[in-house]
Amino acid sequence: MVVDLADIPEGERVSADAKAMLEMLNKTHEEVKKHIEHSNAIYKSVVDQHRIYKEFKVRDKVLVYLRKERFLTRMYNKLKYKKIGPYRIVRKYGANSYQVDLSEEYDIMSIFNVSNLYPYSGDDRSEELVMMD
Repeated sequence: MVVDLADIPEGERVSADAKAMLEMLNKTHEEVKKHIEHSNAIYKSVVDQHRIYKEFKVRDKVLVYLRKERFLTRMYNKLKYKKIGPYRIVRKYGANSYQVDLSEEYDIMSIFNVSNLYPYSGDDRSEELVMMD
């Protein structure tokens, strides 16, 4: 339910009680809004203490975590590899998503959230595919 707390137009006949009620509602609305903003700021500061920021650059190597939601129905089984890679990052979309240069054998979209990417710290000379359970 949305309540519009518009001002009463001047020149119209309005009872004093209605005017007082509108002023009280406007005041209450402002107090609630300030309280919600304050509560959200406190919540954000507590949650941000535990947040782990990951940021990758284009051409960095990463391991990709494959979730079962990425695959078509009946294409995923629990024996498939969970992390695949290393793959290079091709492009960055915003702060949380990256496009990865996936091989064609995986018939899935190549844009991943940062929570599904892990930095690869292996040997740079080796280009062979590493898969982990």
